Amino acid sequence: MAEPTQFPWPASAQCLRVGDVLQLDLRYRLLQRDGEPGVELPQRVFDLLVLFLAEPHVLHTRAALFERIWQDVVVEDANLSQTVWLLRKALGPEAKDWIRTVAKSGYVFGPPVQPEPVDTAGPAAADTVTQPESPTDLAGASTPADNPGALPVAPIDGIAAGMRPRLAAIRKPAWRALAGMAAIAALAMAALWWQARQAPPPAVGPANRGIAVALVDVGDPAAGDAARWPARLLHAWLEWKLTALPEATLLTEADLSGKEIEGSPHILLLSSGPVAGRPDHVWVQSRIGGDSVPLRLSGPRADIPRMVDRLSAEVMARLLPARSADRWPALRLDLPAARRYVEGYEAYKRRDWLATIQAGRDVLERAPGFGLVRLQMAQAFSKLGQSIAAGEQVALGRKALVPLPPEADAILAAWQIGLDPQQPTEAAQAYAALAGRYPHQTGFALRQAEFLARAGDLEQARQILASPVWDLQPVATRIDRLLALSRVVGNLGHLKEARIHAEEAMALVTAAGKGWSLERGSALLLQAQLGTMARAPDSDATLYARAAEAFAEGGDEFDSLLARVLGERAHGAAQSPEQFERLLAEARTRGYHDLEIELLLGDATQQFNAGRTAEFRDRLRQALVIALDSGNIPKQQVIDTQLLNDDLLRADLRSADQRIARLRAVHLQGARLAIVGQFEANVAQVRGRYRQALGIVDGLQKAADSRGRPLPAYSVSSFDCLRGELALQQGQLESARTHWTRCGQSDYADVGWLARVGLAASHLASGDSASALPLLRQALTQLDQMPDGTGRWIMAVNLASLLARADVADAALSLYRQVLPGAQASGYDMILTVAKTGMAEIAASRGEWASSAALAADARRLTPPDAWIPDYRLREVEIVGALARNDHERARSLLVALDERAHALEDVQVQLEAHSLMAGNAEYGDCTPRSRALLAERSGMGGANLDWLVPAWRSTLGASKWTLQAR
Repeated sequence: MAEPTQFPWPASAQCLRVGDVLQLDLRYRLLQRDGEPGVELPQRVFDLLVLFLAEPHVLHTRAALFERIWQDVVVEDANLSQTVWLLRKALGPEAKDWIRTVAKSGYVFGPPVQPEPVDTAGPAAADTVTQPESPTDLAGASTPADNPGALPVAPIDGIAAGMRPRLAAIRKPAWRALAGMAAIAALAMAALWWQARQAPPPAVGPANRGIAVALVDVGDPAAGDAARWPARLLHAWLEWKLTALPEATLLTEADLSGKEIEGSPHILLLSSGPVAGRPDHVWVQSRIGGDSVPLRLSGPRADIPRMVDRLSAEVMARLLPARSADRWPALRLDLPAARRYVEGYEAYKRRDWLATIQAGRDVLERAPGFGLVRLQMAQAFSKLGQSIAAGEQVALGRKALVPLPPEADAILAAWQIGLDPQQPTEAAQAYAALAGRYPHQTGFALRQAEFLARAGDLEQARQILASPVWDLQPVATRIDRLLALSRVVGNLGHLKEARIHAEEAMALVTAAGKGWSLERGSALLLQAQLGTMARAPDSDATLYARAAEAFAEGGDEFDSLLARVLGERAHGAAQSPEQFERLLAEARTRGYHDLEIELLLGDATQQFNAGRTAEFRDRLRQALVIALDSGNIPKQQVIDTQLLNDDLLRADLRSADQRIARLRAVHLQGARLAIVGQFEANVAQVRGRYRQALGIVDGLQKAADSRGRPLPAYSVSSFDCLRGELALQQGQLESARTHWTRCGQSDYADVGWLARVGLAASHLASGDSASALPLLRQALTQLDQMPDGTGRWIMAVNLASLLARADVADAALSLYRQVLPGAQASGYDMILTVAKTGMAEIAASRGEWASSAALAADARRLTPPDAWIPDYRLREVEIVGALARNDHERARSLLVALDERAHALEDVQVQLEAHSLMAGNAEYGDCTPRSRALLAERSGMGGANLDWLVPAWRSTLGASKWTLQAR
């Protein structure tokens, strides 16, 4: 039980004054400021102000305020936020900041001076207050004022005894017997008061900035659904009309809970119920703001759709008189279809997409021309990942929704374009046009940024979302903007900055209190994913589970399930095949096509990482079937990109060429274009076409810069690593180091590993093994922490090759042997080729010629005909083997061919390695001692030789034996 409030003013006080700013009449709940006429406060707002005045400069926790203001009444958490918002509005610009929000705690009221009691004389304030007239039926009939839909007006008589009895009632349970409707009446009466003290709504037309509107259902919950559903039909019909017009902003109760709303929102109180004495008749009404007379229609139940349609037209005319000439489609539904539509609308609002679609199909059986239900079905299909079905429903909905204001059709047209995965640029342009014409509608700018990101123009999307104008928007818009900005920045590869924005969004959600479950889930999931991508050591392992809980609390089962799945995948949780199939069946049953694809792609990735290629490809095939059936082209491209990687690892360069051509033909954009471009450059690199590979990455970079669309940071870093490899092969040592240093600045752990290994390679090429070894040890330590699988195999063979060159052959051989079983079982011939080539090199370095020859022969059988990189290493093994056998003719023939090919490909590193097997005075065509000396000096790559390959047997032969002399 809350403690009784102790008032610091005499019991006889009738008014309180706070400086020269405010005066509060305790008898009649009238607030007067700056000489303006007094305005009656809603009861809860008045109670809160009196409590604040009685106990200023102390922290009032939310829990305590609920107990003292709403004692024994179950209300939503948002009621307090809304009451505080209304009180701030009542206090006005000079005094609203006296109420300070303490995040996660409550409020502190800090007036500049203490309130003082004031004795008033003259007529009672009640003399200036008039009772509202009886509501008027739009059909002309008078409606009884005592019907249950009319909002109660508190009688003035009986309150004049002073304020103390009223405040005492706050803590008396007996008084609560009179408050059965308190939970809904609080918001309704507060809304009426706020609108009553505003000027009449201005005429707002297409050229005006716009209006903000909140739709609030105030029907009696005890009346049952039969009495309330007509008001819900009115709510749905008005909601669509208002959202269809760009100058109207529809506010939610969450919006009303913040103090950031600018201007004076129009609050529509909707209700319905049975006509007294006529059980077969109903009334439906809307009270606009502080109008004393609501708009109401009554008639037989069969006429409910017609009444709702007429009433909505009258409401729109009142709100937007400049649009009185607009024509809208009629609400053509019979009673059963209307009732079923409301059921579907309720499912739509709680995000039950399958129920929304089923209800829509039921409605369309009775009313095929009802376009609004098609739009809601389109949204449901879109959420389920069925873009083709969604686009079809929007197209049919546009045909059915005629006549329609042109602006409303333009919004539908933009939506329809956005549902086509092939038109992100066109969708961005459509929303840019809307955002330019209606800058107050920040939703258009958000959608523009979203489609710019999809089209690959991440930087422009970032510029839109980073504009200072967002700081002036309501909290809901600011949260959406921060989440969108986090995604865009994350896609650019700036993971730390992206996490900051996600944390900022989370802070806003937390400060807003309850009622923001979906936004909280989005912020938590985004933080979790960014932590996983960066492999951040400080990432919270519980974020995925907390996100799933938040989504479930908000009724979003789809995202709840997705968060749960992503969490299991991120944490490496082992799922049995039975568990996976059960989860997949759950997604399929619910119709979550996107989730099905995500599940299959996620499992395919796990199978790939584990080296189970048959299962990997099977999952991709299943995902591709669903993506094709649902028209999900972006997912089709993701699957093809994964198969492109599979082609490379299987050493099937021809299939990779064909797949790259197909992907290029669909006009890839953004990150996916960069990824495919990198694969294309990798194919060229494997073939020794270094200029072509460099041209591909430079071309992508230049094209992105010329369009003002910088590549994602991950791609930029990966390209730097690739440029480092290409530069080293071409003898550009300092350039290679510069690129690897840039690459090492990435937020991505795997890219950082590549940079460390690349710098080690540059040190070895310069002959500085002392600087290379610490980097190689660090890379080996990081590799040891990775689970066995394809990713580790790829990294292991790259590292082993350098370890062998650094005279750490035992560690290199151990890595190669670890890779062999998995690479053999997976069918990844490229990994197997590199591993066996490396083992052949080590065997040769030890003089184990039979083993070296056998391993080299195995590797040669696996090597594609035009794969230069494994080919030249196998040629080198063959040359030193011929030298060991004193077969100088064979060795000379192989060496000359190797040198010529290296010159043709401009592979300086291989040229230098070949030169290390030549006697200092030997000449082979254009390859002279002077040209060799100049090349070594120009490149600075004194360590690019094959001394490491012949240490065990070199000492047993003279210089003339292991180096090739001139003929």
